[in-house]
Amino acid sequence: MNAPREPWTDDRLLARGDAWGQTFEAWREEGALVWRPEFFGGAWVVTRHAQAQAALRDPRLSVRRTGAWVMSDDAARQQLRGLQGLMARALLFVDAPDHGRLRALLAPAFAPAALQALAAGIEADVQALLDALPAGGDADPPVDLVATLTRPLPARVIGRCLGLVGCDCDGPEFLAWSEELAQFLAAPEPSRALALRAQRALLAMVEPLERVARERPDSLPGRLQAALDDGRLHDRQELLAQLVMLLFAGYETTRHLLGSLLLTLWRDPARWQALGRAVAADGPATGRAALAAVVREALRRDCPVRYTARRVACDFEWDGQRLRRGQPLLVLLSSALRDPRQFDAPLDWRPQRGSGWALAFGSGAHVCLGAALTQIEAETVLRVLLQRWPQAPRVAGPAGASHRPGRHDPHDRPADAAGVPAPAVAGAADRALHDGPAWIDGPLYRGLSRLPVWLPGVMSGALPGPPSASSASGRQPAAR
Repeated sequence: MNAPREPWTDDRLLARGDAWGQTFEAWREEGALVWRPEFFGGAWVVTRHAQAQAALRDPRLSVRRTGAWVMSDDAARQQLRGLQGLMARALLFVDAPDHGRLRALLAPAFAPAALQALAAGIEADVQALLDALPAGGDADPPVDLVATLTRPLPARVIGRCLGLVGCDCDGPEFLAWSEELAQFLAAPEPSRALALRAQRALLAMVEPLERVARERPDSLPGRLQAALDDGRLHDRQELLAQLVMLLFAGYETTRHLLGSLLLTLWRDPARWQALGRAVAADGPATGRAALAAVVREALRRDCPVRYTARRVACDFEWDGQRLRRGQPLLVLLSSALRDPRQFDAPLDWRPQRGSGWALAFGSGAHVCLGAALTQIEAETVLRVLLQRWPQAPRVAGPAGASHRPGRHDPHDRPADAAGVPAPAVAGAADRALHDGPAWIDGPLYRGLSRLPVWLPGVMSGALPGPPSASSASGRQPAAR
């Protein structure tokens, strides 16, 4: 089979927002395990669902992979010691037995009781952000809900989870730090300059976390400080590595999920109305189930993290290929979650599927620690928005072209109420908003950089209450 054209060379694919999804599709048809030169100077990629599940559970594949990635030569080793020192000690990049020790220290912050304590604050954050939106009409510029909701909300929530009360976690400085780190993590072959910017961002996040660890013993940083004092954590660097990566990871993934989820529901208003009817129909339990199903399908079809990486720990044969110690291996989550061998009509929007979505949060020992928190945030956003806007907001864009769907997805057509003709606008920022949604570029994240909409009139309606932490945690993906 001919290798697919590189997605960054085809503007038409990038405009559709799923260039990498189509590239991964081509690789999936090439084989379950294929070698691709585009990543890290060459890497194995796992493209299909069954093999992805197996890879994430295989002890011969290690998550310790930051050394060659961060420090490409001796000069980089000197310049990037701070970045490497923190990343290499974080839970995401640590194998057993240290992984189990660290996870046990962090897990109580994401237990049902802890999430229940956060639930009211999450709803208050959503309400406050929506209250601050302008009440403009069709003649005014549309509102960018990435800038006003889907970016600041997860930053506020993870800040509260880490005890950063009063810290400007949704302010421009923190968001800029997070963007720098995200760009570094998303780069198949990060440049030295990109790594240095990521290092500055990572180290800048340390100071407020250290302050909380000293001053608030009841917070997660304070509890980790106690673990350091009694020897359960080995040193200060290990403590800071967990906190910094939680602060970043808890924000980045959730914001991408929220943006693509809202676009999917609003570009076809019938979806939004159907969800509203389901939520209001038969009481809180049914309403929560309907919200959870929609979030799960969004996680499956538009997985916010496209791949997760491993490094081959020893030579072995797998799926007819010889893997060598030290080679990088990428599990393409978004490819596996669209695998037609696992899902019927995988590009269709079918919230009623009900199973098979959990791979979006990983599998095995490294399944996402914050999966239930992400689920609660997304369900809360949907529930509050349905209360305020029973009619779907109109997605901005040139007339008849507010969204260009993927080539195999006839169900994702532009919404009838979207794509309204753009009035004349003066500023470049306003013109960009009238151009409609924009997807971020790059292979790692699937999400929006812009979601401009015209908001409907505020309407109230009684809908079921916030999801309980116990019910949300019950939907957390099991290690299968």
